[in-house]
Amino acid sequence: MGDEPVPEATRAYSRALVDAFESLGGAYSRRAFANATAYSPGTVSRYLSLSSDRVAPQEFVDALTAFLADHDHPLTPDQIQRLHELRREAQRTGPRGAVSQYLQEQIATLESDLRTVRESLETALATGVSLSEDLKHRTQQLAVLEIRLLTLSSELRSTRIRAQKAEADNRLLRSTVKDQEEQLKHAGSLVRSVDAELAQQEATVRSLQHEIEVLHQRLGHSAKDTVPAPSTQVHSAVVGASGVEPATERGAERSRSGGPPSEQTTAPQSTGEDTGAHHSTWAHPDDVDQFMQELYRLWQESDASHEALAAHGLAFDRVKEVLTASKLPDLSFVTALARACAADPQQWQTDWQRVSGTISKDPLPFVQVAGEVLLGIIGFFLLTPIRVTPLILTPFCAYLTGASYVALWRVDDGPSWWSLLLATVPYCAMTALGGFILTLLCTGISSITLGDHADAFFIGTVAASCLALFVSLVVTGIGPIGPGVWWAHVLGIL
Repeated sequence: MGDEPVPEATRAYSRALVDAFESLGGAYSRRAFANATAYSPGTVSRYLSLSSDRVAPQEFVDALTAFLADHDHPLTPDQIQRLHELRREAQRTGPRGAVSQYLQEQIATLESDLRTVRESLETALATGVSLSEDLKHRTQQLAVLEIRLLTLSSELRSTRIRAQKAEADNRLLRSTVKDQEEQLKHAGSLVRSVDAELAQQEATVRSLQHEIEVLHQRLGHSAKDTVPAPSTQVHSAVVGASGVEPATERGAERSRSGGPPSEQTTAPQSTGEDTGAHHSTWAHPDDVDQFMQELYRLWQESDASHEALAAHGLAFDRVKEVLTASKLPDLSFVTALARACAADPQQWQTDWQRVSGTISKDPLPFVQVAGEVLLGIIGFFLLTPIRVTPLILTPFCAYLTGASYVALWRVDDGPSWWSLLLATVPYCAMTALGGFILTLLCTGISSITLGDHADAFFIGTVAASCLALFVSLVVTGIGPIGPGVWWAHVLGIL
């Protein structure tokens, strides 16, 4: 079965059966033959097929011979004998089922011969014919036949055992193949899920890298600028003290958080100073249509991909919707699209400010300048204590905590030595955790005005706290213990 080739003996036997059946000349179909016998049409078709390895049994040959004889096309004895010879050869060399039929037929033949010999022997004994030599010969034949019968029976049992083992192996292989297919499907689904997560993480990384580049550019521009006007100083100081971000920063943050650019209608406030870049010749105040046409042309000519837009926090459908509208988009959207299209964002910012009318070159009134200078002075005095508080408060607390621990060892009415020894680990953990939290809190407050120096300030505060703790251990160990005892009373230990 399967892909194995049909044995030549089986093919010759099937060809002889087909020739015998076709001797009817097409007067009767195979179905008519099946209806006249005990076989189904499918079984008849397989037995009369040249591509099937099924071997028709002896009963099928007898039924076919009888059917041909009943319909005036009898086979000659030689033809019938030839069919049985081909059948026995096909059964002997065919599949396991055919071999089993061949062995059973041989057993039946031998049993028939055995019965004949026995009948002859019984007849000879009944008639009183004492032919010792003939009896001896027949007895020998009987023994040989019995040995052959036993051999054929053993072969039949071995064939059946092999067939059962092959069937069990086939079922096991099918089960194994099915399990492997399920594992492959699960692995393919897992790979697709991992690929989707990796693609999402890559998009997130690109977006974060873009945000970092934007922050570095802004910090670089801030470092390269000259001393700003008093109004700018006051504005920065008030922003740092109140935590209120400029409108431009809020628009950029909304763009990075996934908000639609077209809905960010808050325009950046005028800074009161020129950016230094010259606007394009087509940029005119309130000429929104011309500005949108130029921006749409930039997008079309650059042919920016979906990945390039996503890297700058823009979605393709949203960009198309905003550029086909007649409303002036937010500045953060314009600069982000310019970067995605490999254009100069500074030039497009200048053109946007020209069209929106946010550039004002008129000098500030004297009263406004004086007010902003006064606010800058007040903000300076308010923010200075915040800057220096962590550098003083955190090392001071570390010093008092270390001094209190040494004072507990030196004081006369202090705790026992074994309780202090057991309290060493939690005492150190409390000191480190409290100092760390205080340092983070104070550094976070002062990071409003420290900017890029916040990390260095944090490291300096931690270093100063460690130094203060070491000094407290040395000074309290060889000097006065008053501050340590006072702090132990404050903590409720003494």
